[in-house]
Amino acid sequence: MASAVGKFGALFPLLVPAGAAAVAYAGHKAVHVDWKILLTNFLTGPGRTSRLLLIFFVLLNWKSMPLGWTVRSPSPISQRHSTKLTNNRSASSTRGYTIS
Repeated sequence: MASAVGKFGALFPLLVPAGAAAVAYAGHKAVHVDWKILLTNFLTGPGRTSRLLLIFFVLLNWKSMPLGWTVRSPSPISQRHSTKLTNNRSASSTRGYTIS
């Protein structure tokens, strides 16, 4: 049985340029959008209540959404830099080190 990594490795040289081209095309099209009219229609058009409630629901339940855990939030990034390792031989559960 062939592994999925082997199949992906064969397509990788094709996927990288295709992905870069797709991102460039999307950026090019985003420049030509009239964002003021688009946002006005989004916030004041028909169905605005359900759209705004859906955005509110997604923001409150971000980690419950599909692939929500793949996006890092700012708090773990700031906590990671403030954590330091100190030597404490009395703490046997952490093998002499405590995290503060």
